[in-house]
Amino acid sequence: MQRYGQTFKKIRANKCLTQARVASTDLSQSLYAKIEKDEVMPNFLKFNSILKNLDITYNDFFSQCIQAWKKWGGKRTM
Repeated sequence: MQRYGQTFKKIRANKCLTQARVASTDLSQSLYAKIEKDEVMPNFLKFNSILKNLDITYNDFFSQCIQAWKKWGGKRTM
């Protein structure tokens, strides 16, 4: 299973944004923190909201996921 939370966290940190800023009004900061820790998988609407608040496209997000996957040797993580 892909760990989207780690990618969200990396993008957020690179943009110097807080979890509260990314969570905004669409989800709570505590839920966003759980998403970053890969404890919770966001539903489609929350996923879209996070991408919007990070100001990143689907293509850019998944490109970063693929790069991270390749960095770890293409091993699947659980």
